[in-house]
Amino acid sequence: MRLFAAIDIGGTDIKYGVVDSSGKIVFHAKISTQAQLGGEALMNRVVKLIEQLQSEHMISGIGVSSAGVIDADAGIVLLANNNLPGWQGMQIKHRLQENFALPVAVENDVNCIALGENWLGAGIDLQTFVCVALGTGVGGGIILNNKIYRGHHYRAGEVGCLRTKSGIVDYLEKNAATSVLVKNISKKEGKPDINGEYIFSQVRAENPEYISALSDWSLEVAAGLADIIYLLDPQAIVIGGGVSGSPDVLLPALSGALTQYLRSGFGCDLRVTKLGNDAGMLGAVYPLV
Repeated sequence: MRLFAAIDIGGTDIKYGVVDSSGKIVFHAKISTQAQLGGEALMNRVVKLIEQLQSEHMISGIGVSSAGVIDADAGIVLLANNNLPGWQGMQIKHRLQENFALPVAVENDVNCIALGENWLGAGIDLQTFVCVALGTGVGGGIILNNKIYRGHHYRAGEVGCLRTKSGIVDYLEKNAATSVLVKNISKKEGKPDINGEYIFSQVRAENPEYISALSDWSLEVAAGLADIIYLLDPQAIVIGGGVSGSPDVLLPALSGALTQYLRSGFGCDLRVTKLGNDAGMLGAVYPLV
C-alpha cells in the first residue's frame, strides 16, 4: 500500500497527514499557517512538514491543497487573496519536486474537497456534480464525468462571484456565505458569540426569528444554486462547510427556496459533504493514487 503526504493550506491552519492509496488517513494533524510571515516562510513551513512526515513514513508522492487560483498543471499559485500574503506566484510543485524528487499534485482547496467527495464521500456514486462550500466565503468545485473541471484559466467553480439580482455589486459570496447568516442574526439579536450550529439549534426549536433569518439566507444561496443547475444540469449539488453538519435543517430550507427560482422540470439532488475536514487532504492526493 503506497503512502502519500497530504497538505491542506488555509489562511488560518495547515492540515497535514499521511494517506494511503485506499484513502485511509494513517496520520493527521494541524498547525497554524502563520500566514503573516509571508509566502516564502509558508513554503518553508510546508517543506519542513513533509520532511517530518517522510522521516516517519515511506512517502510515494505529495498532494497539496491550497486556497487561491491554482494552475494545477504547473503547480503555481496564480492568484491569492490577503489571507495568504506573498503566496501569489509561488511555484509549489517545482519547489517540492526539487526538494523531494517525488510526484507532486497541487490543486485549489475547494476542487480538492470535490475530488475527495468524488473519491470517497457524498459524490462516490456520481459522475457529474458541483460542490459548493459555504463558510467565510463561497467556493465551488465542478466534477464533470468524474474529472475536475478547472476552466481555461483555472478559474472555473468560482460560484461566489455569481451575480445576484442587484448586479455586479451584489454577488453570491456577499449574501450567501455562512458568515453572513451568522453576522445578520448576531446583529439583530445582539448576541456576538453565536455560530451556525447555534442558529440551526434555534430553528429546530422553532424560534421564529431564526426561522425567518434562515429562510432569507436560503433564498440568497438558492439563487446561486439555481444558476448552477440551469447552466450545468448536474446530478447533484453537494454542500460543504460548517453548515453541512446540520442537513436535517439545511437541505429542506434550500430545497424549499429553490422552488422559487427553478422552472418546472429543473432540479437536482441536494446533498451535504461526508468527509468533513478530511476532504481537502484526501482530494489533494487523489490524483496521485
